[in-house]
Amino acid sequence: MPGSATLSKYARNGMIFPAPVKVGNIWRVERSARFIGAQSSPVIRQSDNVRFKRILEDGQTT
Repeated sequence: MPGSATLSKYARNGMIFPAPVKVGNIWRVERSARFIGAQSSPVIRQSDNVRFKRILEDGQTT
């Protein structure tokens, strides 16, 4: 079982689903909540290579 500081970090960074709610200075988490880890998506810029953008958008290499 992770410590309270680790659990607070997970809650702050959106690593728990359903999302915890901060009430005062404590986090309220549903009993059925699950750890989902870091969820991120790539940043696609207009200046990126066309092939690179296609890979990031739909996974196709050509």
